[in-house]
Amino acid sequence: MHIRVISITKTYGASVRAVESLSFFINSGESVALIGPNGAGKTTTIHIILGLLKPDEGEVYIDGVNMTDEKESSEIRSRIGFAPQNIALDFFLTVEDNIELYLKLNGLSRAKRRERTKRILELMGLYEYRNRRVETLSGGLARRVHIARALALDPELIILDEPTVGLDPVSRRLFWEALKGYIKESGATLLWSSHYLEEIERNADRVILLNRGRKLMDAPPGEIVSKFSRPVLELEIPNEEVLKSLTSRFGGNYVNGRLIIDDVDWDDLPKVIASLSKLGAEVRLLRWGSKSLEEVYLEVMS
Repeated sequence: MHIRVISITKTYGASVRAVESLSFFINSGESVALIGPNGAGKTTTIHIILGLLKPDEGEVYIDGVNMTDEKESSEIRSRIGFAPQNIALDFFLTVEDNIELYLKLNGLSRAKRRERTKRILELMGLYEYRNRRVETLSGGLARRVHIARALALDPELIILDEPTVGLDPVSRRLFWEALKGYIKESGATLLWSSHYLEEIERNADRVILLNRGRKLMDAPPGEIVSKFSRPVLELEIPNEEVLKSLTSRFGGNYVNGRLIIDDVDWDDLPKVIASLSKLGAEVRLLRWGSKSLEEVYLEVMS
């Protein structure tokens, strides 16, 4: 399913403009992340796309259907799996019963419910927990059940609002392995928001950066990094004379006991290494590479 957002604006009260003249397009099968500080308009944008909020101006189309028209969009909504930030489960039911109840409320037969429940729990790595009550699960497992329920109807479009908030790094990685397994099998489109930029760098095809309701960037993570960042060389050498010599030749800044040299291409590295060898330097650390998406984001937002 593809999404076209056309010049949407949403204002709360007299003066709080949550989203302003926002437009973008998401291709079918893409994984696109919304990023930005708190209050940037991410959740408002998601709710407008889902048809939960009506924009003051503009339109949203999913597969050519106008989502601001309640009658037109009802069939499309049935093909969307949405998981809000807050976990919405019955904590006194088992994992399996939570999924089955959701499918029953959506009109599936008993046989279909059992088949879908088993399949989605296996895909999300939750089958061994099927008979556990949700209240006995860790936060990471409960969140995976929350997402699994959103996927149980085999949606063609998945929309997740901060799906990994509060999870430790291991739980986040397990979550993404499970979700990407589902997407690989289903071919679904994914739109999600997150503050964890390292996971966005690994898992998003494209990033849309919002600030105060406006779009600042819309590009693949690698393209954003290359546009705003040149390769950096970081050296830790316990010799002040060597550091002075290197600084005079290659420039750079001495920060927290380390020499940081900006804009060092791959072809420049042999020159630096030759100088280190000539000076007989003891190198405790040598790191070369581009800045991360998080570092670029912090620079842009500042």
